[in-house]
Formats: sequence, C-alpha cells, structure tokens
Amino acid sequence: MKSLEDELINEGGDPYRVIDESTNKARFSDHAMKVARIAETDKEWNRHRLTVATAYTKIGEHEKALDRLTAIEYANPEWIKHQRMAQDVMSDIVRKRKRRLTADIRAMATRLGVLG
Repeated sequence: MKSLEDELINEGGDPYRVIDESTNKARFSDHAMKVARIAETDKEWNRHRLTVATAYTKIGEHEKALDRLTAIEYANPEWIKHQRMAQDVMSDIVRKRKRRLTADIRAMATRLGVLG
C-alpha cells in the first residue's frame, strides 16, 4: 500500500496505477481487505483509501473520490476529521469542480473544515 502512496508523490506518478491496484478484486481493493479480515478501522487501510481518493481527484473523478471519503467517514468519523490528506482531497474537489457543489460535497467539506 505504501508503494502506491509513493506512486502519487513521485513526479510523473501514475494515478491510474493506484486506482487499478485498488479497485474491483485487485490486491488492495476493499474486497481484498475484507477477505483478509482487515478492519475498516485500521489506520493504514484508511490511509490507503485516502491515497485512492487522491488518485481519483488527480484524474478528475470527484464523485469517486467523495465516495472513498464517505466510506472512511462512515467507519471512522472521528479519525477522518483529523487527516490532512482528507482535507486536501476535499479542497481539490471543491476547487476543481466545474458545476455547483452538491449537498453531499458541501456537507463533507464542512465536516472536514474545508468550508464553513
């Protein structure tokens, strides 16, 4: 999981690789983590989910990034409020969105301290 985070940090990193390794039945997907019985409250697992949300924002898939944040918040509402990476993802969504912010986006941005 750490290598996927590094993929986004490196210059020219490939967000599509991060997404490919983290969706459907890939090695680091939600499905694979559940099969491995890794708890949704595991901090490393949630950090990985934030990495995937970041990858989605880099390719302009804001709804999918928001879905990741929502899943993390559902399982770990207190933890996510203190994560700078979650705030950065939400800031990117708010800043880059071309259409009016949805109620869900506004609500998450407010909870993360990005709006309000």
